[in-house]
Amino acid sequence: MKSDADVPATARRAVTEAGLESSARYCAQAQAKLGQGAWIDEYTRVHPYVAGVRLADQNIATVGAYHTADIAYFLGTQDAYNLFRPTRNWTSWDRELSDKMMGSLIAMAATGSPDTPAMRWSAWTPKAETKIVFGDAIAVHKFDVKRFDWLAAHPAATQAPAPRRSNPID
Repeated sequence: MKSDADVPATARRAVTEAGLESSARYCAQAQAKLGQGAWIDEYTRVHPYVAGVRLADQNIATVGAYHTADIAYFLGTQDAYNLFRPTRNWTSWDRELSDKMMGSLIAMAATGSPDTPAMRWSAWTPKAETKIVFGDAIAVHKFDVKRFDWLAAHPAATQAPAPRRSNPID
């Protein structure tokens, strides 16, 4: 970090690595011990919201790439978000990304690998610890293995629950 302004992004990265990525890596390691392939992805694409749209369960200014936001891309169901009113301005990139993600899902079902000519997606291996990132571009990223090993050696401390207060009505 170079300044206090870097703290939010650094914290998000640390949370992603300590949670999602560490868990995915652990699962991939277990799969490798069984002789099975594993493919890791991270979805970072923020839905292109219609300006000013209000949603009951999301603040479109801060929601980011939320959990399950990738499902509409993998299943090609983006238009369902606009079924009753416009909420997303899907772009040509959103459509292309969805086509590639759907293609990988179909390839996985057909061949056991999500790799396609349109989107190269290599399996994670202990010697090539990578993930594919679906965002404003599709890119392959290497895991920072030293950081993961440090996280594994230094698990987060659990906090004891707060003591129960007596009921003030009693």
